Amino acid sequence: MMLYWMETAIIGFWHILRMILSVKWPALFLGPFFCVHFGGFMVGHFVFLWSIFSGPWKARVHGPWDFFSQVVMGTGLWIPLIALFISHGVSFYLNFLKKSDILDASSAPPVMTVPNLDAKAPPFLRPLATPKGALAIQDLMLAPYRRVIVMHVTIIFGALLSQVFKTGKAAFILLIVLKTAADFASHARKNFRPAPPPSKAPVP
Repeated sequence: MMLYWMETAIIGFWHILRMILSVKWPALFLGPFFCVHFGGFMVGHFVFLWSIFSGPWKARVHGPWDFFSQVVMGTGLWIPLIALFISHGVSFYLNFLKKSDILDASSAPPVMTVPNLDAKAPPFLRPLATPKGALAIQDLMLAPYRRVIVMHVTIIFGALLSQVFKTGKAAFILLIVLKTAADFASHARKNFRPAPPPSKAPVP
C-alpha cells in the first residue's frame, strides 16, 4: 500500500513535467495549484495509511529519516521505486514527448485546449487554443486523480474490512482489486473505443 502511495508521487512528478511542456507559461499558474492540491491529497493519504495500517512500524519509526532508512531502504522498497521511476520516465518519453513531437517546438502544436476559445479571446488565453484532437485541459489536470480515488476508497472501505476480518491484508487485497479494475478500465477506454459510424456518401 505504501508502494502504491509512492508510485502516485512519482506519477505526479512526471505529470508536472508533462504540464510544463504542454502549456508552457500557463504552467506557472497551473503547476503550483496542482502541487498544492494534489500534494494535499498525498499528505492526507499518508496520514491515514500510517495511522490505520502501519501496525508495529508505528513504534519503530519516529521521523522522516527513520521512515526512509527503515521502510524505504531497510525493506528493499527502493528497488521497485527506482524501477517505477524509470518505467514512468520511459513512458513519458515514448507516449508524450515522442508522440507529440514536443521536442520540435517549431512543428509541434500546443497540447492543451479550452472549448470555444478562438481568436477573440484575450491574448493571454490564446496559447490554450489548439487544433482538434489535442489534449483537453480537463484531462491534463484530472488524469492523476484516478489513483487518488482508488486510494480514497481503499482507505475508507479497507479500514472497515480490516476491522471485520481482523487483518490489514484485507485492505491490501481491496487495493489490488481496485487498481486492477481501474487499470483495465483505462486500458479499455484507450484501446477499445467503438469505431465512428461510416460517413454517408453524398447523394448525386
